[in-house]
Amino acid sequence: MSNSKIFLHKRQVLSSLSQNALPVRPYFDCFIFLLLPTIVNLSSVSQLNLSRITVSFIFALLLLKNVFVYSAISASWQARVNDAFRATFHRTNTTLFLLFLLIAFLLVSELRGFFTGTTPFTASVGFFLWAVSLLGYLLSVATLNSNYESRRMLFVALILGLGIFVLTNVIGYYAGIRGFNTLDTVGQNKMLSLVGLNVSRVALPFSTGVNNFGAMAGLGMVSGFFLLLRGRGLALKSAGFITFLLGALGMVLVDSRASLGISIFTCMVVLVATKSKQVAWSIRALPYAVLIAPFAILALAGAIADTEFAQLIVRDGAFAKRLGVLTARDVVWTSAFDILSTPSLIHLVGYGAIGQFTSGATLEYSWVFGQIAGLTATSLHNANLQIIFDIGYIGFLAWLLFWLSLMSMVSSLLLRSGDSLESAVIAGIAVFVSLIGIFEVGGTLYFPDMFVVLVFLVVWTLPQRLVPKT
Repeated sequence: MSNSKIFLHKRQVLSSLSQNALPVRPYFDCFIFLLLPTIVNLSSVSQLNLSRITVSFIFALLLLKNVFVYSAISASWQARVNDAFRATFHRTNTTLFLLFLLIAFLLVSELRGFFTGTTPFTASVGFFLWAVSLLGYLLSVATLNSNYESRRMLFVALILGLGIFVLTNVIGYYAGIRGFNTLDTVGQNKMLSLVGLNVSRVALPFSTGVNNFGAMAGLGMVSGFFLLLRGRGLALKSAGFITFLLGALGMVLVDSRASLGISIFTCMVVLVATKSKQVAWSIRALPYAVLIAPFAILALAGAIADTEFAQLIVRDGAFAKRLGVLTARDVVWTSAFDILSTPSLIHLVGYGAIGQFTSGATLEYSWVFGQIAGLTATSLHNANLQIIFDIGYIGFLAWLLFWLSLMSMVSSLLLRSGDSLESAVIAGIAVFVSLIGIFEVGGTLYFPDMFVVLVFLVVWTLPQRLVPKT
């Protein structure tokens, strides 16, 4: 037998063995997706004392499994890896390219933060490893699971993971687990006070703060709503209902009123967009609306400040009343606008990580968070402003183009298959993350778990990968 025939025979045997040995469905990755939002926040738990670098190695090992381990034991899987990534990176995908560009800008921002003393070196290195390994892992899962049923399993797993994230936080808190972040641990829960329960807000362990947790709970409520509405079968609908309830419960528990309002609004908009081509098309303009929204909100807050409606919003107590309708977001935003109103060349590239502190903006609103240690970590409570202060107008241009590209993709998806579960959930997540950016820094690295969901959206909607061919 010639050498070429022997080689061909060995390859056929290896291919046959590997096809039998490798799992047909990505059950292990489904399990990881169920825990993904919680895994990202392991470094927030004080008792574990884990750095972001440690969490990064978890994703690095998962990437190693998908791309290298399987390839080493399987000739067919190696060919599958090569074909999948070759197709991905030869495909026109503006959103993915802009995501890579944003991560590069943010990496430079982190390194600048190290040199200015606002971020430790381990945090800068940890960010780089975390972003690269996370993106690689999610990209490998998306590209290597072209089978529609496998992708559907992973898609539903991430939705359920949002509900598990809320449940894990609640159980962890009452089990005595505490996080490093102590922001918003004091103050009345206004929503529960309306029904006669006088309790305080709490900081849950597997999150970077109350606002972060509320936003993630909002994602759970939105995703659960469409899983209930569009899912097939009693099991999926029941899972969607539970996720929806857990998300709503989570927002009420931490008194996240902005997240609750945006969740309800998002469900209404996407529900209409699945039926109306005009509304689906108009979603493309959402990034522009988010950009100008703070100015309209400031005007509205001033108009209702002395009305009875304002009394329903403002928490009780002298300090809470001083914070006002927007809980001092107007003070924070105005401080940022004051800095930007004096043009400077540094505004082109930003101040680096935690730019609100380096620029001096925090000095103008320090009284808002004066009782809390670690003032440098308090964000500008607006994603667009935070991006400008961290990576400048040049980086903000990439950020705006990223959102315009993502919303254009979401709009096209709704126009093409608005009635499908995937289209509705993806649109719901994208619209929610965009809108929450008005009040919080959702979609940025200040909300790492929400950043994971954003990365998931980008890699999961690679062209010609989402909707099954009929």
